[in-house]
Amino acid sequence: MAIKTLAVQVDVYDQLERFKQPKESFSKAIGRLLEKQGVPKKPKHSTGRAIYEYMNGPDAPEPLTDKEAEIMYSVIREHRENPSWPRRDLS
Repeated sequence: MAIKTLAVQVDVYDQLERFKQPKESFSKAIGRLLEKQGVPKKPKHSTGRAIYEYMNGPDAPEPLTDKEAEIMYSVIREHRENPSWPRRDLS
């Protein structure tokens, strides 16, 4: 785990020392304060893992209907066949 040094004023340090639980680290106490304020934590997983968890979690969107999937496929197919800009050979 990476560690960073943080400078705070003495009165803030004293407040934090009174706020933290016995045997609780300052990092944990600051984390608790931030959580109470609703500051989101940095995701621990890669983007792919986060997407997987979202798609398999309670807030996952409903799967596409056959009609919605066909519409999406037709739009993709149309754009592949008739691109809005000319294709260029980049080799």
